[in-house]
Amino acid sequence: MAIDQIITFPDASADRTVKIFDNFYNYELVVPVNQYDTILAYFTKVTASRQSALQLTSGLFRVSQASNIDIMELFSTINGQDEYTISATLAYYFNGIRDASTLLGISQPTKPNFYAARNIVS
Repeated sequence: MAIDQIITFPDASADRTVKIFDNFYNYELVVPVNQYDTILAYFTKVTASRQSALQLTSGLFRVSQASNIDIMELFSTINGQDEYTISATLAYYFNGIRDASTLLGISQPTKPNFYAARNIVS
């Protein structure tokens, strides 16, 4: 998923915004720069690369817009979690806006053969 981002400052006295757009999924968002910077700084701190932080930041804004949840409220559920909990939380939110055939972080649990499993003493 490639996300193209442009930061625009048309007038110093006007609201500073960040324009997030994705040509593949065909969406565009204009968000306040202070919210964008806060979330990007957090993801930069907890992820391994800048590209990952940019992707997660853009994805979180997309979830906020698609699910009609305030971005800072959504961010407060993630802020302060460890990396495994963040991964599970983000998978939950991203799955809410994805097609059911492309869910993230979901695996089919393996069911053992009934006759073999009954012979195993636990």
